[in-house]
Amino acid sequence: FAGSGDKGMVLKLIELSTLLDSDTLKKYSHFKHYLAKAIWVKGNISEAIILFEQLYSNNIYLRHSIRNMLKCLLTDSTINRSEAVLFIIINFAKRLGTNYKDFYPLACIWKCCILSEWFTDQSIALELLEQVEGLRKAVMSNISYIVLIALKTNQIDLVYRLLEVLIRCEPKTQYTKVVGVLFDYKVSKRDLQGY
Repeated sequence: FAGSGDKGMVLKLIELSTLLDSDTLKKYSHFKHYLAKAIWVKGNISEAIILFEQLYSNNIYLRHSIRNMLKCLLTDSTINRSEAVLFIIINFAKRLGTNYKDFYPLACIWKCCILSEWFTDQSIALELLEQVEGLRKAVMSNISYIVLIALKTNQIDLVYRLLEVLIRCEPKTQYTKVVGVLFDYKVSKRDLQGY
């Protein structure tokens, strides 16, 4: 019901679960994270974010489930969204990173933005990478994978811009990994001048 945005049915199930006096249901906040998901799917992202933040801060048992839900929701919302929605979800993810040291949601947004075909999205991603140290740590383990995806779609300029950010922000190990992947790409394309 949450995935289809059926808020009414989710509310009925939550109401039913509150009638059952169970420690497990209390432990999982009577599954209100599904209500937040239904609200998000219906398009009221601001209201869903408020509910997700309340649940995230008040219930540590739900954090893993919320992170899994947010991965899909953030990816869909980052790809199919307006600039205002992107700004709202980035600020939400930044708050999770700042308040709880959980940079995973911001890393999901970053990945979508950096691989976007839009220059503005890529610029936002590169800015985030420079500004948020916790994001850099979360992203660096997957940087070679991101570069491979970018090169698969022939986004070479993006890789060069990413290298510029890496040389300013990160130790040389990540930089050399990216250069190695870029070198292999140039060799495979038989681009003598490029490599």
